Amino acid sequence: MKPVRKRPFLTATAAIVTVGLLSFWGLAQRTTTAAAPQPGPVSDSIGIAPGSGLAWESAADMGRDLDAIRAAGASWVRLDVDWSSIEMTRGTQNWSRIDRAVDAAGARNLKVLGIATYAPHWAQDASMPADNTHGRPADAELFATFAAQAAQHFNGRIGAWEIWNEPNLSSFFAPKVDPAFYTEMLRASYKAVHAAVPDAIVLNGGLAPAADSADGAFMSPLTFIRAMYANGGKDSTDALALHPYSYPELLSAQRADVWAPHVWVRAVHDLMESNGDNDKKIWFTEFGAPSATVSWDGRQVAIDEQKQGEIIADGLAAAHALPYVGMVFLYNARDSKTGSNDIEDNFGLLRSDFTQKPAYTAVQRQAARDVTEKSHSGP
Repeated sequence: MKPVRKRPFLTATAAIVTVGLLSFWGLAQRTTTAAAPQPGPVSDSIGIAPGSGLAWESAADMGRDLDAIRAAGASWVRLDVDWSSIEMTRGTQNWSRIDRAVDAAGARNLKVLGIATYAPHWAQDASMPADNTHGRPADAELFATFAAQAAQHFNGRIGAWEIWNEPNLSSFFAPKVDPAFYTEMLRASYKAVHAAVPDAIVLNGGLAPAADSADGAFMSPLTFIRAMYANGGKDSTDALALHPYSYPELLSAQRADVWAPHVWVRAVHDLMESNGDNDKKIWFTEFGAPSATVSWDGRQVAIDEQKQGEIIADGLAAAHALPYVGMVFLYNARDSKTGSNDIEDNFGLLRSDFTQKPAYTAVQRQAARDVTEKSHSGP
């Protein structure tokens, strides 16, 4: 079974809607003439999230993608460890597909952030139809058992774990957003993962920008995190994960509305401080922009490759200027189909033929600045 990954985009109210299907069956025609990227300085605070399709690529394409990730200046890669693909039949686990991706990343000295996520149908909430790949698990402890098995299986190869992905969206936590149950899941997973691998880093599932909705389909990161604290989640993360997508605007844009990322990210940090978590970092486990036309503020807004590069460059600089932000993972490495009408196909730093967009160069430049600044700051 091939995993399906959906990516939200922003509206005027910052409500998240689900668009397109990420399909790696219909890749654009590739060329073999794209020059191999030249390795440069590597930043210890930049990662890339290539999306779930990486594990399904040929060895040659996976190698080219990971080589490009390393040459961009990234030191980390974020990979799905998809329970629904690993244990489709209860009690029978097959780790081979994700093993090859993790090992290929390790061979290139890339650290791995694993996303323990997505329940197989037999473990999902009973209301979920058989073809749903993003239903929440029915049992928090059962999911924690899988998270611990994953941590043990990849001990020494994956050092950090994200528990689920965007649980504040029903499209990833069907049938509806449930922060109380998610916190139960997170608490159980945190204990289980640390029991298996004591020095592992454990994060919550990265939260997407969203507005609260009456039907339970979406919940804002601030409301969700407030509920996590209310349900005893304080000691169940080593860092807090957010996905502060800002496109078609810059992350640093000083808009007055509460959904401007610079507003709600700061509000999340203020909430952390008020709960005694001022020493924890915020990790941006996804940030990026598509080189495509998006619906925003009642308009169709075109983001060309140059604008995509500006958004990426600004986002990295803005994140690195905040002392409470740790890692930044860019979504994603390479377009699945450059130029298609589906924005999900166009988030890459590379085009589908492996040629570089301006966004790729923007990452290399930020990595070089990071290395220079670190050398000047001393040990």
